[in-house]
Amino acid sequence: WWISSGILLLLLLYVTWDTLKQLNLQKWTLLVCSIVLLLLLPTVLSPGIVASVMIMILGFRVGHSYISIIGVLSMIYFMIAFYYNLNTTLLLKSVYLMISGALFIGSFFILKKQLK
Repeated sequence: WWISSGILLLLLLYVTWDTLKQLNLQKWTLLVCSIVLLLLLPTVLSPGIVASVMIMILGFRVGHSYISIIGVLSMIYFMIAFYYNLNTTLLLKSVYLMISGALFIGSFFILKKQLK
């Protein structure tokens, strides 16, 4: 899991960097890549989540909504599979979901504030 997750995470960072470069948003590259790395680092045990994020970004980049829908559907599937395959108690799973939700909401507000 570690090798495929590391490779997919590096590919995702490259695709994110290249997409931001193509959109002339190079000043946000470091911030966006660090947020992506921070949010997806806990999913090292599930490389499908990183791959589905990469599919969504590529679908956005080329402008095909079908590719983005496939990315969203695969994200939903891999998140459910990741949650049920965790070998922890329900308390730790709920704490894990609360922390990741807080990170996603916080990153949304940071990016929303920075892009104004």
